[in-house]
Amino acid sequence: MSNQVTDKKINNGMGEALFSDRERFEMWFTENWKKTAFIALGVVVVFSAAFGIAGHIKAKRIAGAAELSAATTIDTLKAALKKNSDNPASSIARLRLANMLFDAEKYTDAIEYLNAIAADKNADQMLVNTAKLNIAKALELSGKLEESADAFSKCAAASGDNMSIKAEAAFGAARLYAKLGKTAKALAEINNIKSSVKDAMMNPYVAEAASLEVAILNKEYGKIQ
Repeated sequence: MSNQVTDKKINNGMGEALFSDRERFEMWFTENWKKTAFIALGVVVVFSAAFGIAGHIKAKRIAGAAELSAATTIDTLKAALKKNSDNPASSIARLRLANMLFDAEKYTDAIEYLNAIAADKNADQMLVNTAKLNIAKALELSGKLEESADAFSKCAAASGDNMSIKAEAAFGAARLYAKLGKTAKALAEINNIKSSVKDAMMNPYVAEAASLEVAILNKEYGKIQ
């Protein structure tokens, strides 16, 4: 009998406690539902705005890339780059423009756009190496042989594991250093090719470098200095 009374008291106590908690929640909700609703609405608005902005940025980038791709002349590509200078596709567009300027023999203008690629920390490394190689070529075509030789040499040193660009750049430097009478520097660039390029049969500059080395050692470019 005493156990039943105790259980009843416990159950009644739990019911009163639960009822009191429910009442307190109802009172709190009645007083604060507007505030809660506004907070929830604010969270929804913030997330919607964030996703909306991201979608807008993505659409803008796609449109900018399309505009850069559609430009087929020097003037239209210059205009498109001015409008979309920070577009992820801008580095490729600058390289295209530099090639157009090469064809038009506007080497100084080409160097300007190639330098922009070389300085772009977000650009693909292959594009950067290609830009540096073309800068050296543009300097040579502009008659700046010593500056070009140094640019070729720096390009070879910075090309990493890209054996194709490394060999072409090192040979360009060797060829110009030999022409300028800086035969010791020319031989150093040739040694760079010999030590770096593993598959000599697949790289045409290896054979050309070997022929140039023979000519230098035969003093065809003067004494070695």
